[in-house]
Amino acid sequence: MCSYKRVKRWSQIAGLTIKNEFTLDVEEVDKRLAIDLIQEEFQELKDAIKESNAAEVIDALNDLQWVVDRAKQTFGVKPNSFNELVNSNHSKFCDSKEEAIETQRLYAEGLHPNKIGVKIETTIHEYDTIFTLKDKNGKLLKSKNFIDCDYSKYLKNGKRQ
Repeated sequence: MCSYKRVKRWSQIAGLTIKNEFTLDVEEVDKRLAIDLIQEEFQELKDAIKESNAAEVIDALNDLQWVVDRAKQTFGVKPNSFNELVNSNHSKFCDSKEEAIETQRLYAEGLHPNKIGVKIETTIHEYDTIFTLKDKNGKLLKSKNFIDCDYSKYLKNGKRQ
């Protein structure tokens, strides 16, 4: 059973808010709790890393996953909506060296569709048959064929609420 379902089962037993469809119409106390728990666990992660405490890093990362899954349930975010993010992130990769070179040129000239007017020096990296571009800080950059997430199918009538 995936973590989302396990957290949902726990939440049902605990009598916590679980929405079946996405909504922002959530009690203020539930909104605040979701935010507070995420912030608390994130701070614990930062502290554990700073203290080089491996067990606490693992604990904090798992706790973060738990509270994010809880927040998703509070707002009715469908677990399969995560696939939008996965697909979008994979579209950052270049499928060929030619695509990578063209993407690099667009960044260098400030013509990349996601960074119009911003000139960025990049390096090309190859993994198996996939190519990536990174900036001078090692941040992964988007291919010229990058596709943003489309969450409209997870919203009523495909509109923001």
